[in-house]
Amino acid sequence: MLNTIRGKITTGIILISFIILIIINIFIWKIFEINLENYILNDMEKIRSIVHYELERQTINSGLVLTVYNRNNLWSFMNAANLQYNAFLSIKYDMDDYIQYAGEVLDKESMEKIIEESGSEYSLLYVHNKDNKYYATYSYPVYLKDNYIGTFVFQKDYFDQYSNYKNLIMRIIVIQFILFIVMIIVNYIWLKKSTYSLNTLLEGINSIGDGEFSKKLAAKSNDEVAIIIKHFNKMQDKIASQMKYLQQEKVKIEKLEKSTRNFFNYATHEMKTPITSIAGYAQLLKEG
Repeated sequence: MLNTIRGKITTGIILISFIILIIINIFIWKIFEINLENYILNDMEKIRSIVHYELERQTINSGLVLTVYNRNNLWSFMNAANLQYNAFLSIKYDMDDYIQYAGEVLDKESMEKIIEESGSEYSLLYVHNKDNKYYATYSYPVYLKDNYIGTFVFQKDYFDQYSNYKNLIMRIIVIQFILFIVMIIVNYIWLKKSTYSLNTLLEGINSIGDGEFSKKLAAKSNDEVAIIIKHFNKMQDKIASQMKYLQQEKVKIEKLEKSTRNFFNYATHEMKTPITSIAGYAQLLKEG
């Protein structure tokens, strides 16, 4: 099949389409990851803004100065936020390294690492995808009246969202595969119809090779190959006409050759008779 035009075109289309599908799926997966990270970041930012607002509200009566009383009130709010958003919430206070938290920590090691790396200057987001788990760790430095008081650290499980995105990607891949198979089938049928004229022309050439000049080829399209088939039929008619003419000339030549042979046979016979007599008399005269 690879030696035919249909096979070469089909193979080329399959390879090109397969490469394009791989590239498209890579882009789709990257977009999926970016969208999921943006979703996680927005979700974490929403939790942070709510907790930070509550922290400012608790300290507004004390001139935005943090006290132990304020911390206890904030802890009660963090517990409520933990139940509402199903996330681990914590704040590490700078003045005594005290960690106030609500909920169950998902990964203590990543929590300690993100506090160390973010310090009092940066907000960081870690997305963890390992051991069939997908969760995020988020840190954000907390300031009151431009005074650094500690660092928020939140952790939340996003495995359900990740699974939904992943299942969506798998459905897209399955649909692409089905469309790919349909495209190959349609392409094969289309190529079969498109190359029908070529196969017809090949059959005509083989028939001429076998000495058959009366078989007319049918052109079922208006493409270039069909035009060649029409010219091929004209050429075949001319060849058949020339062959017929040559056959007639051959018969005439054979008749002429037969007549010539008969003439020479008669002439030779007629010349042999007097020569034989003369030779006989000559022989007698020679012998005396």
